[in-house]
Amino acid sequence: MPDRGGLRREVGVKVSEPDIAGGLAAAFASAWNQHDMDALACLFHEDAAFVNVRGTYLRGREEIRRQHAAVHAGPYKDSILRAEIVAAREPVPGLIVAHARTELDGDDRAPGQTRRSL
Repeated sequence: MPDRGGLRREVGVKVSEPDIAGGLAAAFASAWNQHDMDALACLFHEDAAFVNVRGTYLRGREEIRRQHAAVHAGPYKDSILRAEIVAAREPVPGLIVAHARTELDGDDRAPGQTRRSL
């Protein structure tokens, strides 16, 4: 399995889907909270698809990096993200589908508010 921010499944080692998804969610939140969009982008395959909480569809690692860098230069420049996996499964080998719950503080457009999403 390709390395995604130091996360990989070793051959013969059983790691649960929630553990893998949780590791990715933690790496995503860490990159977000450090406002390091290069590190965030490295978590994605080069032709990944990403839909943000507003429903915007981003295609490819570079577009994901670029769009996140833009909002982190603006309203999310001081934001803090927390994420937890609420469910994860592997419907076919090598593909994990997960649902994450997030909380975001520090959006300049909504001072003092916490935005929650699933």
